Amino acid sequence: MDRKSTGLDQMQKLALRSASDSRGLVAELAETMAGTLEELDAAKQDKITGQAGQVAGFDKDGNLAAQSVVTMEQVNAAIDAAITGAIKEAY
Repeated sequence: MDRKSTGLDQMQKLALRSASDSRGLVAELAETMAGTLEELDAAKQDKITGQAGQVAGFDKDGNLAAQSVVTMEQVNAAIDAAITGAIKEAY
């Protein structure tokens, strides 16, 4: 009986130590995660606002900038000008 009691005592001590170690690891993990979340929050991009139909892109420096929207009328005019120019050049 004494032997069983000693074994149970040792198991209880190990279980308590394991629980204590686990709490320490969880606390360390939580602290690391909190620091990482603060870094991510500081580095996040500001909210983007604009108007309906507006297109966002990047300028030559890589910064977000509003871009001009090309309409189908502009595309058709460019195609017509290119075709007309090619025809005039060919003849």
